[in-house]
This record gives sequence, structure tokens and C-alpha cells, in this order.
Amino acid sequence: MLGRRIFLHALAFIRIFDGRDFAIVRQSSALINLDHSLAMQRFLGKLVGGPYRELPAESFPTRPEDAAASPELRDDVRAMLAEILDKTLPLLLGLRPAARQSDTRQH
Repeated sequence: MLGRRIFLHALAFIRIFDGRDFAIVRQSSALINLDHSLAMQRFLGKLVGGPYRELPAESFPTRPEDAAASPELRDDVRAMLAEILDKTLPLLLGLRPAARQSDTRQH
């Protein structure tokens, strides 16, 4: 009656490392929806937390073993990952990292 609903979901966490000592400079869960917090998304009826998008049911292979070979699904995954990076990285890179002791020492 309600039909088949297909969601593409990604669990992603982004870390930015300092190239000198590999210390973590910034980190965050991946974002897509910047308009509302996770609690507000739940209140508004969003079914899945984190980055996701609903796909047309006909675009998803009927057999699970066919999913890995699906060019349409692969394109959907790439598009979602690009959107995640486009929305998360500017927030992480736009923040000024706290000064570390190694940055404040006189050489």
C-alpha cells in the first residue's frame, strides 16, 4: 500500500590531520542537512539520521548481489559523498584551529 522506499545512507566521519605531526586538527560527523539539528529532523519526521537520500525504488536493483555492479547506485553514492564533503569541509576548514604549543614556540 505504501510502496517500497529505498534510502541510501552513509556513516561518515571526517578528520583533518596536521601534516607535520598528524595531530587531529578538526573532526566532525558528516553533514548534509544544515538547516536543522538531528533532534529537529526527528521532530519534522525525517526517518534516517545522518547523511541520506531517498532513491526511486525502481533505481535500486531487485537482487542485493546486483547492487555492487549497478552504475546508477554507484553514481548516487558518489553524488552523496561529494555533497557530504561540500557541506562538511567548509565548516571544518572555516573554523580557526586552537593554537598548539608547537605553534607558539619561538624557533
